[in-house]
Amino acid sequence: MLRFVCIIARIVTLMGKLAISCLKGTLFLLFFFCYLAILPLPVDAQDVYAPLRSINSPAKRLERAIEINRQTSLSKDTTRVLRDLNQLHKIATDLEDKPLECLYYGLMANQYSIIADRPNIRSDEYHQKAVDLAKTYDLPVMVVVNLLNYGYYHYNYRQMVPAYKYFLEADLLLKDLDPATLPQPSRQLKILGYFYYYIKEYGQAIHYLKSGLKYSTESKRETIDINNTIGLCYALQSKDQEAIQYYNKATALAEAAKDTVWVGIVAGNTARLYLQNNEKIDLALEKFKLNRAYSIRFDEPLDAMLAIIDIAGIQIRRKEWKLAEQYLNEAETFLADKPFFLVSRLKIADMRATIAESRRQYREYSQYLRQYVSLKDSLEQRDNSTEIEHVRLFWEKHHFDKQREALIKQAKEEQSKKRNLIIFSSLLVIILILFYSRQRLKNKHAAATLEKQKIEHQLKQQQVELELETARLALINFTDNLREKNKIIEHMRSQIELMDADVVSTEQYPVPQASLQSLLETHLMTEESWKRFKGMFLKVYPSFFREVLTLHPSTSESELRILSLLRLELNNREIAELLGITIDGVKKAKQRLRKKVGALPGDNIPQTSPYS
Repeated sequence: MLRFVCIIARIVTLMGKLAISCLKGTLFLLFFFCYLAILPLPVDAQDVYAPLRSINSPAKRLERAIEINRQTSLSKDTTRVLRDLNQLHKIATDLEDKPLECLYYGLMANQYSIIADRPNIRSDEYHQKAVDLAKTYDLPVMVVVNLLNYGYYHYNYRQMVPAYKYFLEADLLLKDLDPATLPQPSRQLKILGYFYYYIKEYGQAIHYLKSGLKYSTESKRETIDINNTIGLCYALQSKDQEAIQYYNKATALAEAAKDTVWVGIVAGNTARLYLQNNEKIDLALEKFKLNRAYSIRFDEPLDAMLAIIDIAGIQIRRKEWKLAEQYLNEAETFLADKPFFLVSRLKIADMRATIAESRRQYREYSQYLRQYVSLKDSLEQRDNSTEIEHVRLFWEKHHFDKQREALIKQAKEEQSKKRNLIIFSSLLVIILILFYSRQRLKNKHAAATLEKQKIEHQLKQQQVELELETARLALINFTDNLREKNKIIEHMRSQIELMDADVVSTEQYPVPQASLQSLLETHLMTEESWKRFKGMFLKVYPSFFREVLTLHPSTSESELRILSLLRLELNNREIAELLGITIDGVKKAKQRLRKKVGALPGDNIPQTSPYS
């Protein structure tokens, strides 16, 4: 019984411990999941390009996209990188950002190149798509960026002929662009400068590297790298003073940035220049040692190896065979079985042969000499291949230059045609404007002349009407005067007749008969009075006599007088008194005129008659 109780107690204890353990486990899992909930996702699990949506400037958005891609493109999770790039394409589409869309295809090409680590069809397709799309959208900046990217892709895999093709096309387009408009202009210009440096066109390399310096920040490694490369270009052109100048700039920048790797690299390049000119050997050795130390410390094996080989060379000059051999042994630890190391192997074989000969170790000397000859043959074959590559590059450049000249010529011809068309159109417009202006002035002048003529005509008409009215009034006045005078004369005649009837002696009224007769004659229609009357009559009725004579040429002067007085609506008595004839004489004269001319003025004749 006691044993049973102990077993039960033991079971309860174990269950208690198990419950406590389960509780602890539950609490641990709870805290673990809470930690995961509050822990931010790793960078590669986020939408890394999302911040681009908040950037309003397309140029800044483009540069930020390039920077994000540079930070994420080397991730081992290539699937995630490609998914992020697809997200970038969606952002470009949503924002209708055409430059960003062109960049997307270029970055996709780069990513497939990283994945394959060799030239591949997908990269080529995306590179070509990026270039074609930029041309379709007429974005010269993005055309240049994608051409440089495509060229750099071929350059990385030492496909120099196609690389040259794209770099040359980008070079041509850059002449018409402001480099400041490129995203990260320093990097773009540096790529082109490095390519020209590789193909030994140092003048072009210096031009683009110096252009890149204008847009580079001095605190960055990029600036140090560019200054160092410009120095190398000058050194390879035997322009030592300029080379030292840029090496010193690179050294000062590296020291200011505390970048000891670059301090060592530039020190090595400066030392090689001294060694090449056989001067300042001690200073050169000091700089090589500095280069070696910094390169080893910061894991730059290639620079370390080159510096060590150069140190060994100086020791051989000084006949310090043991030290030289030690440095050569160290250099060999950095060698790899790649074509790039062929020159270094050749130098080491040559130095070892020299050391063996100095020690009279002829077997080793013969061995190293054969090795040297074999390596030299390999190097010559590589150099021949390189020379062939340079010839191909030369012909590619020649072909491109021909195409460029043809394009420039065609562009000039088109520009000339456009210019001539613009000049012709401008002249035509000017001629039309002048013609229109002249026609307008002519019309204005014609209108003014017409208006002037109209006014002159109106004035003349008014003057004629005024003169006519004046003449008419004068004629009426003259006629009225004649009537008044005739009345006076008639009164005087009646008085004379009364005098004749009375039996009154002439002696009582001593008025000479001849004087009375003379007075009567002066008031009749004399020849002089007729001329005055006719002149005033013609002013009022200018065509009267002409029309009468045209219709009846045989009309006499006395008949014209009667017709004119009839036109003035004078009665027979008035006519008789004016003409100094009897009333019967007037009546007979009118009868004769009716026979000759038909109707007379005052006979209800048509208005078209000259007598109307």
